[in-house]
Amino acid sequence: MEDKIKKLAELVKQLNKLGLKVLELLGTITLIALAIKSLIEMMR
Repeated sequence: MEDKIKKLAELVKQLNKLGLKVLELLGTITLIALAIKSLIEMMR
């Protein structure tokens, strides 16, 4: 039983790391999109 709990805890840790990476990626994409948008507006 304890082994299963440990494995589950490890899985949750991995998922948390993955979630953080996804959030970072989304943040980066959002920043890039905003930068491109403002560049396009400046060129008009």
